[in-house]
Amino acid sequence: MSRSVHFIGLCGVGMSATAILMRDQGWTVTGSDEGFYDPQWSMLLAEGLPPIEGHRAANIPAEAERIVIGRHAKLTPDTNEEVAEAFRLQAQGKVVVRSFPDELEDLAAQTHNIVVTGSFGKSSTATMAAWALHHAGADPSWFLGVVPNGFPQARLGGSDWFVLEGDEYPTSNWDDRSKFVRYRPTSAILTSLVHDHKNFFKTEESYVERFRELVGMLPASGVLAACGTGYRVPEVAALSRARVVTYGGDGPWDVSYRAFRRIPGGSAFELWRRGERLGEVELSNMLGVHNAENAAGVAAMLLEHGAVSFEALASAMACFPGMKRRCELKTPPECSVAVYEDLSSSREKAMAFLAALRGQFPDRRIHAFFQPHTFSFRSRASADWYAGMFADASRVVLFSPPSLRGLGADEMGTQEILELIRAGFSGPVAAVGDAESAVAELAPVEPGDVVAVMTSGNMGNAIPALVSAVVARFG
Repeated sequence: MSRSVHFIGLCGVGMSATAILMRDQGWTVTGSDEGFYDPQWSMLLAEGLPPIEGHRAANIPAEAERIVIGRHAKLTPDTNEEVAEAFRLQAQGKVVVRSFPDELEDLAAQTHNIVVTGSFGKSSTATMAAWALHHAGADPSWFLGVVPNGFPQARLGGSDWFVLEGDEYPTSNWDDRSKFVRYRPTSAILTSLVHDHKNFFKTEESYVERFRELVGMLPASGVLAACGTGYRVPEVAALSRARVVTYGGDGPWDVSYRAFRRIPGGSAFELWRRGERLGEVELSNMLGVHNAENAAGVAAMLLEHGAVSFEALASAMACFPGMKRRCELKTPPECSVAVYEDLSSSREKAMAFLAALRGQFPDRRIHAFFQPHTFSFRSRASADWYAGMFADASRVVLFSPPSLRGLGADEMGTQEILELIRAGFSGPVAAVGDAESAVAELAPVEPGDVVAVMTSGNMGNAIPALVSAVVARFG
């Protein structure tokens, strides 16, 4: 008879991935959430793990032995009756309450764990690493903070390889340790350390310190693939006992991409390793120079370990299926206006997305529909983020941030953000607050233009409405 586990906050990306892993371990999985949306919703339905909508004490099955609770601010016992019931049952000795990093720590106890982390690029890099190992027949496990196209978000394999996307954010509402230190890191890929999650990490030093802790955990037998141009990466990498392999573009790196060029639907480049040209790599479904850098990080790690050959790596990149919400094309190829969606949860991610589109479509107008969904975008400490952030756009439509609570003293509202965008951008800027108004802002769009949707939320359910309106009008 299988054991039973219940997830409160099932639709969080880490929660849903952990639920899949525990299901694959043989657990009977149930879970609940509220306000969920795609791609997690559709992915969970496809995996046979439909969430219960809403939080109620009665959601917890009588047979549940374990309850996993997410990190969301609303998942606390004083505000959520389902969470309160979970802790009540634990006090009675009937269940064990855990976080999803607790579960991953157990799952990763006997494997070689490659933790992929940094302030940006970690989802794409981790997904490419998992895909390369899988495509090469290495039978890896993986845990990703993104929904890939054409393969699972999480998987338990039969080999020692385990790729985990590592997040520096706290483990749970009762445990302030960073998630990634729970993942028993053997090796790591480190992309950049630009100050993020400013609601929790008040200073840059407090943010970087978490990565120092992670790097300090790596054993001498491991590998640290460190981006040579990543902000503050070299100084943190210098603390590593593990073998350090640097990567980047043209430069004095151990692994580098060179002669970057754009191809339809992706990019291509030469891969070099310690002065030797290994060959040409075509990266399918990934636009932009930043993704060539991410692929170089994957190559640095996997080639150093001898986990795959260059030929197997190049073959995997050529058929990489891409990911949901990472520069994802939302319109059919025949549509004369292309709509791309990207999470764009920080300044660097937003700029990389727009730069990738501008590089791919140098002569087209780009209409950026942007929602400052993360707290970092709304923090007054990030006011300077908006200067030049939309340099590669032709026009900006600001969608109001979510009204999760009253504005704090250090939090900016729509009007203040609108003024910052206008001050740092010379093109037209508009502001909207609902799906209908957002669709109305498609009026200036013409055949051949590009629409860039930029949010880590659901933009008030405006995204499918924007895509449908574009397809109906252009193709």
